[in-house]
Amino acid sequence: MIYFLEMLNAKPLAAFSAMVFWLGIVLLFHPRFRQGFNSTFFSKTTATHIQSFDALRGLAALGVFLGHIFHWSYPIFQDAQFSFNALAYISNKAVPVFVMLSAYLIYRQLSVSYFEPSIQNVRRYFSRRFFRIYPLYFFSFILFCVFSDTYYLREDIKPFSFMMSDLLMFRVFGASVYGNPVTWSLYVEVFFYLVVPLIVWGIPRKMFLGAITVSFLALVIGDQGSGSKEFWLIKYFLLGIMAFELPRKYLFLQSSFFGYSFVAMGAVFFLFDLNGPACDIFNRLHLVSQSPGNFYTIGLGLSFGFMLIGLPYAPIVARLLSIKPLLLLGLISYSLYLLHPIYLMLNFPELQDTLHFGGKVLSQQFAMQQPLPNWYFWGVLMVGLIPWATLSYLFIERPFFRLNPKTAPLTYNDKEKLTSMGRGC
Repeated sequence: MIYFLEMLNAKPLAAFSAMVFWLGIVLLFHPRFRQGFNSTFFSKTTATHIQSFDALRGLAALGVFLGHIFHWSYPIFQDAQFSFNALAYISNKAVPVFVMLSAYLIYRQLSVSYFEPSIQNVRRYFSRRFFRIYPLYFFSFILFCVFSDTYYLREDIKPFSFMMSDLLMFRVFGASVYGNPVTWSLYVEVFFYLVVPLIVWGIPRKMFLGAITVSFLALVIGDQGSGSKEFWLIKYFLLGIMAFELPRKYLFLQSSFFGYSFVAMGAVFFLFDLNGPACDIFNRLHLVSQSPGNFYTIGLGLSFGFMLIGLPYAPIVARLLSIKPLLLLGLISYSLYLLHPIYLMLNFPELQDTLHFGGKVLSQQFAMQQPLPNWYFWGVLMVGLIPWATLSYLFIERPFFRLNPKTAPLTYNDKEKLTSMGRGC
């Protein structure tokens, strides 16, 4: 008992947060609390919403969080890392999953409800993206200014200039360090939001799928060892667009047979991809050049692309993914992603030095501390972030998202197009 209390006292914020989480789990057994919880988070869905994709987004966000705990605080959780080494490896592949989901869903919406180029549609599109992305980003920026020393540690960048470049999202390609270390991929996503209307409105419909496919192959073959993670992510945006466009053009793919087939094929490809870049088919054909530490393989993109193609037409798999705990993770996934570095910093003050995340300097410091057990990793530190992410979603994300200009009512044909891409999922 004394050992248990000492472990909880080691990280007071994590212990308090975990108690709030487990208290919430207990309260869910009370009918009135459960009814209020369900009405708050799950009362509004539309026929065009693909719930199973929310679950995938939530699992990806949790995977990024898990991987960063292992990597940034190594070796303090080495027991948990060695016990669940496969999960630690899978977590490195979560960012491309985010990217492909975003590309699929944004292109899906834009290509139907905003397809006609006009000033009104452009304004509505960018307003919705701004209110969805920037308020929480600004909140996380303020938190990093308060709790992190990153902006003051760089000798080659003046603190004010560093802050302004982060505040205005200027650090899209090739920046060596970020105030919030996870925002590098968010900046690439914002870049995609800026150019995707040009893609949708600039390429003739009959040529669209062919043009995207050729662009993807050109990027795969042409990007040989550039070393740019940002540039590499663009390929996954194109794969996400292709995953939506293929069943739209070839209607025979919109069947349960092909749905389950693509999901199964994607799962097999994913398991194959877990063996590393050496097993990536593009790498074996010498079409790409990847080091053993590069987790962003083309095989990963193909495997998840197959899942995106098939999941809207595999209702049993979709229902398995659409359980409420996973849907909640999907709702709070953006908060999980942006806020988890701050949560870790507050529990591990050593991490305020973001310049040395995952490096020898911090690992040597953590090596001198008492390792924390598996139960603490899963039952305290991991679940402790969920209450904070939930509060962030309720009081920052959702209020601003409701300020979005409403999408113009869809026509009957548009509703048919969207609901066919995932009816009942």
